[in-house]
Amino acid sequence: QTAAVMERALDRRSNCIDVGCHQGAILDVMLGLAPEGEHYAFEPLPHLYSALQAKYAAAKNVHLHEAALSEAPGTASFQHVVTNPAYSGLLKRRYDRPHEDVVEIQVRLLRLDDLLPSDLPIRFVKIDVEGAELQVLKGAVQMLRRCRPYVVFEHGLGAADCYGTRPESVFDLFTGCGLRLS
Repeated sequence: QTAAVMERALDRRSNCIDVGCHQGAILDVMLGLAPEGEHYAFEPLPHLYSALQAKYAAAKNVHLHEAALSEAPGTASFQHVVTNPAYSGLLKRRYDRPHEDVVEIQVRLLRLDDLLPSDLPIRFVKIDVEGAELQVLKGAVQMLRRCRPYVVFEHGLGAADCYGTRPESVFDLFTGCGLRLS
């Protein structure tokens, strides 16, 4: 579904953001649809970040950051779910399997609004951060208001509620930036 949205929204020069890049599957689609765009990718897990560095070493239009995005810069504890890295996040959440192996690591936190050139038009943002979506969005309000990009994200029980986030808060942030949800 994300690829289908991207096919409709992107052109060759679109600039994109991949928050929670993991192994780069969505970034690969971004590069395929928008090969002339500038693409920013964020991955806090060191082993996945290293693999992404190697994978995209020749791509001059890919800007990788070993960090988690949030509403304030700094450092934070991060729950690396060793047995299922896609469930890793800033806070422990409910996992589908009962006995996940979780190791706490320290990660750097960045705000998206602090990183992007203020004149760079962003067309598309993918956010997959296991419940911390609102924190990422709060750190990107200037870009959201300025660019009004397409944003694809997950938000639901079992993850977002661990952060105390309610759907109304995400809705209010988007509408406050002049965006609609569907």
